[in-house]
Amino acid sequence: MLAFEISKTLESEGEEVPFLGSFNLPPHIKSRMKQLDWIETVLNLAYFLDLVPESYAGEKSVEMHTMWDRSAVLDQLMRDASTERLQELALDRDQLAHWASLGNKMQQAAADYEPSGSVAAIDVFVAIPLAGIAKGKQDWRDRQLSAWRDFCRSEVKFYDVGGAHYTMLNPENVQSFQKTLKNALKVRGV
Repeated sequence: MLAFEISKTLESEGEEVPFLGSFNLPPHIKSRMKQLDWIETVLNLAYFLDLVPESYAGEKSVEMHTMWDRSAVLDQLMRDASTERLQELALDRDQLAHWASLGNKMQQAAADYEPSGSVAAIDVFVAIPLAGIAKGKQDWRDRQLSAWRDFCRSEVKFYDVGGAHYTMLNPENVQSFQKTLKNALKVRGV
């Protein structure tokens, strides 16, 4: 969303923007953003950071929504989180709360966002979508990511990348991702 809007602004000021990459995000995001409250945000953040498995979020969401306050949610999450991973990230309870609040504010800002206009070029890096969002990678590309075509004045280029939405830049995927990104930049003459 931000990169798209910045690209439009730069182009309107006469700048050339030969590359705009979307890392597995569709242009229409407001319906998803409206689904995410603070608890969903902290759960997503926890599994994005590999503090808990992705399945944890689905299993604990209802329970955590019945808790009285954010403090109880954080207490439960910190008890269940990987101690090793918390140490690797030097992440404590207050920092996790801060990141969750920041993420939630960003999601709130996007809840009413409706893209408009167009840019010269968009390259979409397609990873496995979040659980429950699409039936698979192809469905995700065909039904959601392909909508970038409505906001691009040239052919949108799609690149399959390894991993899921939240793991495509993890150590096990970063080598192949950087090769794909370098190729995309080369294709665009950057």
